[in-house]
Amino acid sequence: MKTTQLKALVSECVKGVLDEVRSTPGNPNVFWLVTTVNPNVTDKVEDLASGELHGITGISDNNRILMHWLGIGRNAVLIMKASHLMNDNQGRIDRIDYESPDELTYDNMALLRRIYNADDDSRGNRRITDNIWQHMYDSASKPGWNETMQTAGRLMRDGYISKHDVFDRYANQELEINSPKELGAYLKLEIDKAAAKEGRDSILKIPEGWWADLAKRAIKDSVRTYSSEGEWVVDSPSLKIPAGSRLLVAVDTPLQDFPEAAQAKLMKGETPKLGVDIDTQVWTSGMRNSIGVIKTVFEYGLDKRYKVKFIDLNKFKVIQNNMQVKHTYG
Repeated sequence: MKTTQLKALVSECVKGVLDEVRSTPGNPNVFWLVTTVNPNVTDKVEDLASGELHGITGISDNNRILMHWLGIGRNAVLIMKASHLMNDNQGRIDRIDYESPDELTYDNMALLRRIYNADDDSRGNRRITDNIWQHMYDSASKPGWNETMQTAGRLMRDGYISKHDVFDRYANQELEINSPKELGAYLKLEIDKAAAKEGRDSILKIPEGWWADLAKRAIKDSVRTYSSEGEWVVDSPSLKIPAGSRLLVAVDTPLQDFPEAAQAKLMKGETPKLGVDIDTQVWTSGMRNSIGVIKTVFEYGLDKRYKVKFIDLNKFKVIQNNMQVKHTYG
């Protein structure tokens, strides 16, 4: 997808809400939240209608979240003025600093857990440590370290020092790790055990501080691909959505493409009748798939709380797929 296509889509989406989208990390004008409008998931719709969403753990300051998530199990996106959102949720929204290993590992690696989508259990702990481990041996194997440290990287890469053995105690939730320093101490202890078994005495000479520094570098490298998401953490059971925010709803057939009689019924929160409000000659599967969602928007009064715009999901997916192909193949 050409960048101009995304800019055009964003510009159209926010028209009438914002002057321009010129958000920069740490100082956004706009926040984005991909969500769902589904007649079969009434609790989510009721939350939208009340203006207070529950169970939201993060929002984004980057419009590219549309391309990553809209249409993938979720069919709607909220576009909210940052100043209004911050004011309505004072002290409950904080930006993730992807360049701070200290922040990322705080509270038993809570932010890494969120970034990696890892649950607070043994499997989730393994997901975190697998990510860190891979970037540790990638970094240690590169030129710039002394031979002993590069050897350690190669042993980690080739499995002579097993990540499963090294991180077994953490994976089994026998302890918590709350900082790079604690991670370095843990690595020193466990890797020395593994190296001793392999007769790799030279590894024992590597100081604890080096393991901590390597872990810091690995953590920063491992989250770099996620930093474009521009995520902010919501530190609250609920998130208040400013009235007047833009709500985009993606459907196969947007409201404006229905016959006028059907539009009138839908805007009352009613189901149009085939053969009466919609001629059978113009009836499509796209209309059938879209009626429930469009009706729900008006039935729950979302149009009164938000500035609602229906967008063509199929056209959007073409743009989305083009962007993914361009990203993959350059």
